[in-house]
Amino acid sequence: MRSGDALAGVRRGAPNGSTATLATLQQAARTRGQVWIGYVDGHGVAGERVLAPTQIGGGVVEGADAVSGEIHRVPLHRITSIALVDG
Repeated sequence: MRSGDALAGVRRGAPNGSTATLATLQQAARTRGQVWIGYVDGHGVAGERVLAPTQIGGGVVEGADAVSGEIHRVPLHRITSIALVDG
């Protein structure tokens, strides 16, 4: 799957904020869905990724990348935006 394909089903206009971020991640983990996240890394560089969250806790979300299948860990405080991915 190409990265553009992974973003095709993103629901636009999802609420931001720590409570909404956590709720969105928990919903995706419960339904075995995917989320698109925008984040800033430790060097201040912005990025984005589509993940299927498997674990949320200790201030971190862990999940499989939709494109590569690799497991990634993203600190919750580094997430700047989030949206559920349809389909």
